[in-house]
Amino acid sequence: MMEQFSVYKNQGRNRQNYPYFITVQSDLLSHLSTRLVMPLARKSETNSQVKSLTPQMTIGEYDYVVLTSMLTTTEDKNLSEQNFVRNAVELRDRIVSAIDLLVLGI
Repeated sequence: MMEQFSVYKNQGRNRQNYPYFITVQSDLLSHLSTRLVMPLARKSETNSQVKSLTPQMTIGEYDYVVLTSMLTTTEDKNLSEQNFVRNAVELRDRIVSAIDLLVLGI
């Protein structure tokens, strides 16, 4: 699976603070053993001030923000099918804009 813009449960030590990851790496690079991801955190006053850097989504009954500034990699084995939550392709434009802002300042 591991399609771009898919959301997975975080099984790592920091899952309390960042319960989910969203994949942003192109599907064209699926042969690599790592994936470019951004963590999701429950929305709060402090982590959603720069709206263009923190696209939002709802999972279950809670609102989450994509923490673009925490762009990182994880091994593909951490994004297993049993940890798949949903695809969030509807956020594509907002996520790409957030990455552009982070990297290029535009």
